[in-house]
Amino acid sequence: MSTTGGSSPFEDVVVFPAWFGRRAALTPDRTALIFEGTASTYAEVWAAVEQMTATLAAHGVAAGSRVAYLGANSPVVYVTWLAANRLGAAFVPVNNRWTAAELEWALVHAGVVVAVAEAEHRPVLDELRDRLPELRAVLAAEDDPGSHAPASPPLLQLPQLHQDDDALFLYTSGTTARPKAAVLTHANLWWGAMNTAASLELGTDEVTMVLGPMFHISGLCSTSLPTWIRGGTVVCQPRFVAGDVLRAVARHRVTSIGAVTSLLLLLAEEPGFDTEDLSSLRSIYTGGAPMSEAMMERYAARGVAVQMAYGATETAPSMAIVPREDAVTKRRSVGKPVMFMDVVLKDGEAVVTEPRRRGEVWVRGPAVFSRYWHDVEATRACQTEDGWFRTGDVAEWDEDGFLYLVDRLKDMIKSGGESIAPAELEAELALHPSVREVAVVGAPDARWGETPVAVVVPEPGTTVDLEELRSFASARLARYKLPTRLVVVDELPRSSTGKVLRYRVAEALRTAEARSEEGS
Repeated sequence: MSTTGGSSPFEDVVVFPAWFGRRAALTPDRTALIFEGTASTYAEVWAAVEQMTATLAAHGVAAGSRVAYLGANSPVVYVTWLAANRLGAAFVPVNNRWTAAELEWALVHAGVVVAVAEAEHRPVLDELRDRLPELRAVLAAEDDPGSHAPASPPLLQLPQLHQDDDALFLYTSGTTARPKAAVLTHANLWWGAMNTAASLELGTDEVTMVLGPMFHISGLCSTSLPTWIRGGTVVCQPRFVAGDVLRAVARHRVTSIGAVTSLLLLLAEEPGFDTEDLSSLRSIYTGGAPMSEAMMERYAARGVAVQMAYGATETAPSMAIVPREDAVTKRRSVGKPVMFMDVVLKDGEAVVTEPRRRGEVWVRGPAVFSRYWHDVEATRACQTEDGWFRTGDVAEWDEDGFLYLVDRLKDMIKSGGESIAPAELEAELALHPSVREVAVVGAPDARWGETPVAVVVPEPGTTVDLEELRSFASARLARYKLPTRLVVVDELPRSSTGKVLRYRVAEALRTAEARSEEGS
């Protein structure tokens, strides 16, 4: 790791480039990254970072700047991120599925000065240049990291970095409004990695696989950063292709995977799932939606523990994880609080401690994000003065201290004076053998105000019936919580991270009902 002057330019080791550089110095010949069959050592990754640092500096990137990346998953994402941070800039990975208008808004909102982009995305950036006054350069992701640096670069004067400096901007999924940019500091990233490493018990021989898109926290750093701290290897998949994933697990002896449940469902349905060598795979870390009992059993039959987890962009990301030894007995839980995070449930001002009583999840710890960029109102709405982050999620504890999510406060269905949690009903219906996927939304009802509607994707070759589903769920749920209507669909709308977009389900239902009324 190169430095200027006689001392390190970093204030402390929790700064991302500092600890990665020290890892590269400690184990230079270990494999840090594998991408499309090509392995790179820690020393090789760090050399690319130093070259990219010179390139970004030549284009005016300095302390306080923002640098964007636009493209598929790639080692260039990490190299650009580390180089930007070395210069005191924050990294902004943007959604490669956004429209030109969405990209324009985000790049202006973040004040991006340099963007690194893959070939297929550069034309839209070229079209937007006149409307992006702060954007100084668009660099080709395919080029050598040092190709745009001066032939004789001046000695870089790297700034002194601090653990509370901005390191990463991540745009959270929007629903009815613009997405918010959650700002994570170097300290947030470090402690988030510590939380995940401790709960997943990652080893020095860890080979983790990144499946989700790297413009979201789950794909970008949920398992990669803790694996690198331990000196392990990150296998980066450019995009999700189930067959390629299974072959890569066998070829590279992957030990852990972080992925949302929708991707795991696709993986288990791939023909090679039952025959490919998965013997190296110790555990899968997942969240974002409930996983059916049948799917859990499929992974268990292959000797793989599926550890459910609960996290958010704003908590970098983990708040709770099911320990590996409890993966079977606590399948419907999202786990116990991670090591460096305080988690409480609040009912109004009161802290809920009794099992099976519900409250909003509040968390506090060094991994909780700094703020929403240029959005003081949204920041104040979710952060208290004494450091608590209000998640907006409703949950309950069990007798063993495991957390069970109930739903989002804003998604609760109000029916006849009772509150119905869609996620609770979804979790029950997902256990039915004919239900592949399900989303529950509220629909207007003349008598009750709202009523729950089950929107179901059935298992191939099966049929679903409303009364059968109601009877199935009634063993565990009160009658008022049961769906009064059933809609069968081929697929559910999802976000770029694979989460079911319940508001889109509700919109589609309203549109279908309006058309039905017009035709009657």
